[in-house]
Amino acid sequence: MENAYDRRERTIYVSGMHRSVTEEHLYDLFQKAGPIEKVILKENQDGSPQHALVVFKNVDSVMYSIAYLQATQIGDLSINIRPL
Repeated sequence: MENAYDRRERTIYVSGMHRSVTEEHLYDLFQKAGPIEKVILKENQDGSPQHALVVFKNVDSVMYSIAYLQATQIGDLSINIRPL
């Protein structure tokens, strides 16, 4: 059975997103790093993205996404990625 520690190890925190970013954009981008369990996008009061959590199905996808997708440009901003 999965525990909270396991899910936390499979999760990344994404910030610095362009205001046009949606959950679908993030899903499409991060599925390049591996299979995704879910994407959670938190928004500011004006509806712009504040930060997101991407939960992968395996731990290896976390390091892959940090190594290869860090600073990916969306619009005129580069996203920041870190482990949760």
